[in-house]
Amino acid sequence: MKDKIINKPKILIISIICIIIFTNCGWRYSEVYQTNISPNNYSQTLNGLDVLELSNFELISGKSIGLIVNHTSVNRDGKHFIDLLSSRSDIVVKIIFAPEHGFEGLLSAGESVSDDIEQKTGAKIISLYGKNKKPKAVDIQNLDYLIFDIQDVGARYYTYTSTMTNVMQSAGENGVEVIILDRPNPVNGVEVQGPILETEFSSFVGMHPVTIRHGLTKGELAIMINESDWLEKTNCKLTVIPMVNWMREMNWTQTNINWEAPSPNIPNYKTAFLYLGMCLLEGTNISEGRGTDYPFLQFGAPWADSEELTILLSKQFSNGVTFTPMEFTPKSIPQAKYPKYENQLCQGIQIHIDSYDINPIELGVRMIEVVHHLHPDKFKFLETNFIDKLYGSDMLRKTIENGESIDSLIQKWTKEECDFCASREQFLIKSYK
Repeated sequence: MKDKIINKPKILIISIICIIIFTNCGWRYSEVYQTNISPNNYSQTLNGLDVLELSNFELISGKSIGLIVNHTSVNRDGKHFIDLLSSRSDIVVKIIFAPEHGFEGLLSAGESVSDDIEQKTGAKIISLYGKNKKPKAVDIQNLDYLIFDIQDVGARYYTYTSTMTNVMQSAGENGVEVIILDRPNPVNGVEVQGPILETEFSSFVGMHPVTIRHGLTKGELAIMINESDWLEKTNCKLTVIPMVNWMREMNWTQTNINWEAPSPNIPNYKTAFLYLGMCLLEGTNISEGRGTDYPFLQFGAPWADSEELTILLSKQFSNGVTFTPMEFTPKSIPQAKYPKYENQLCQGIQIHIDSYDINPIELGVRMIEVVHHLHPDKFKFLETNFIDKLYGSDMLRKTIENGESIDSLIQKWTKEECDFCASREQFLIKSYK
C-alpha cells in the first residue's frame, strides 16, 4: 500500500507530461490534404493544383470560392486554374484577388494594381496591391474557401508572402477556410541563408521573423505563420494541398516544370537564384539592372569603376561565380518603369554563375561593401532606409556606414540560420523528404 501511495505523484506527473507532449505534437489549425497519387506514375513534380485536379476537385466540389491567383497558377500542362474550373457547374468562383504585378503578372514592381473583371467567370478581380492590401470582410463573407495558388521564389522579401498572410488574416477574422495549393521552392528546400528579420522592421517586403532564404514551400510557410501565432489576434483554418514528386534538395531544373516568370524581372531560374542577394541593391543607389534585359544579373552606376570592382569582387569570390566588366543603359519599359539611372550609361558588372553552391545573400552584401569601399563619396543607401526593411534590421546599413567589416554580420547569420532551421522543422511537410 505504501509503494502505491508513493507512486501516485509520479504517475500524475508522467500523465501531465504525456498530455503536454501529445497536445503540442500536432498542428492546431492547419492540416495537409491526404493524397493517394503514386509518384511513380509521373516524370515531373506535381504541384498542388495538379493534385487537386487529379482528385477531380473533390475538396471544393459544391463550394463557393475566392481565388488568389495570377499568371503562374497553371497545372503541369500549362493550363490556368480558372480554365480548369470554367467548365464546371459545381464550383462557383465568386471573386478573384490579384497580388503585386497584377492578375496577368505584367505590371512593374511597386506599380499599383487596379480592379478588373475576369472574362471567363465574370468574377470581379480585386486588387491586393494598391490602397488596399487585405481582403475586405464584405468581399469574402459568403465564401466557403479562399484558395491561394501563386508561384514564389523562396525569398523573404517577395511580396506574395505578405499577400498570403493578409488573406489568412482576413479569413481568420471572418471564419473562411483557406486552401494553399503548394508549389516548389525553386531555389530548393534545404538551404537556409541570411539574417532573421527583427520584427520592428516588419513591412510588406518582409513581415515575419524568417531568414532571407528560408527554404520553405508556400504551404509550409503558411503553416508556420498560422501555427506560430504570427497572425494578429486570430488563426485561420488552413489546408495545404501538397505536391507529389518533390524533394527538398531539388532546384527548379529538376522538377521538369516549365518556368513561368513569377514577376516580370525574374525571367528564369538563374535570375531567381541571384535575386536572393541582389535584391538588397534596391535599398541603395546602385542599379540592380532593372530596365535592361538582364535584371539582377548585372549591376552598376554611371560613377562606378567597373574594372576595379571586378578585380576586388574576384578576390572575394574565387570560386562559383565570375564577373565581367560591361556597360548598360537602363530604359523605362513596361516591366520596369522608371528604373534607376534611366537613359544614363552605367559602368557595371555582369555576373556569371559557375556553381549554385555559392551563397547569394553573402554575394549581395559583399557587393555593397566593395562598392562603398571603392566609392565612399558616391555610394549611398536610399534616404528612406529601405535597405533596413529588406535586410530585416539596420545592422547592414550601420556596419557599412561605419566602415566596419561585414564578417561579424555573417557570423551572426550562422547562429540565426541554425536557430531558424530548428524552429521550422516542426512545420515541414513530411512527404517532402
